[in-house]
Amino acid sequence: MDLRAFVTDMFINKCTTRILGDSMRKVQVTFTDEQWEIISKLRGKMGSSDSEVVRMIVLAWLAEKSIIASAIKEADGGKKG
Repeated sequence: MDLRAFVTDMFINKCTTRILGDSMRKVQVTFTDEQWEIISKLRGKMGSSDSEVVRMIVLAWLAEKSIIASAIKEADGGKKG
């Protein structure tokens, strides 16, 4: 794992832990063949397992939509910084 991937992974894990605590949930999802082909191409780039790749895709989408930042701000009681 390169430094960028490591830092990204640590940031996502820290944010996820702050939002969810230490609890994890399992969920079953279904993908079309076309969707799965795209996900398969990301294996090794966004994670080493199917579940890790899907988790990273979801977290990247949440970050892009500023949902993670909003949840962290809310968890911190709206504090800045």
